Amino acid sequence: MLRIQFFIILFTPTFLPFESWGKDAAYCSQLFSEIVVHREIGDQSYPDEIHTLVGGGPEITFIQTNRSLEDLSGKGKTPMPFTYPERLLNVAKLRGLKVLDAPTGKGQFVKDLRRLGIEAYGIDISFTEELKQTEQGVFNEGSIYKLPYRTESFDVVYCNFFFMGLEGRPDLIKRSLFQLKKVIHKKGKIRILRIINNINLFKQIVQEVGLKITDAPSAGEPQRYFLELQINNDE
Repeated sequence: MLRIQFFIILFTPTFLPFESWGKDAAYCSQLFSEIVVHREIGDQSYPDEIHTLVGGGPEITFIQTNRSLEDLSGKGKTPMPFTYPERLLNVAKLRGLKVLDAPTGKGQFVKDLRRLGIEAYGIDISFTEELKQTEQGVFNEGSIYKLPYRTESFDVVYCNFFFMGLEGRPDLIKRSLFQLKKVIHKKGKIRILRIINNINLFKQIVQEVGLKITDAPSAGEPQRYFLELQINNDE
């Protein structure tokens, strides 16, 4: 039976493991500053917030947040606890490159980049009619588990607040990373904001799929904060 629950979320910087989401509305109230829809599937319920799980289990559709360039760079009106360091979101250095945001949610990050002259594209499981009518080919409907792009299509791929939802799902982490690896050029970059709590497992999977870490938080910064990956051409 599908049960829909709506409730207002108040923001605090406390983050909880994915497996605890949905057990109590109070847990979710510590996560996000927006209305969240719940879909109860079987004996578990999860907030519709991050992505769509396909394969290997029930399909759970999530409503993406609408993070802007300012939000992700830490320059927004309401500071986020997790943002990219300037070196990984330097607009000047992105000019002339082809950028993908996967999954893109409501597409604000892509729209901000394109307004600044960057060739940016977004993909997510579904979009509003308004986004579908944007420049043809800018926003594509599809799954991060099966990206509808040719091999080596992009110079930089951003993946924001997606992997944090795959705690306990190494199979889906591996599938996603394989897909991201497939669509970047040999010297391209994958930039991730927020990963799972099990950092060592994530790093192990990164190696297994033939990627290497080229940038990560320094001492004293939250280790689940961000990562930059590149194809390991030494293997």
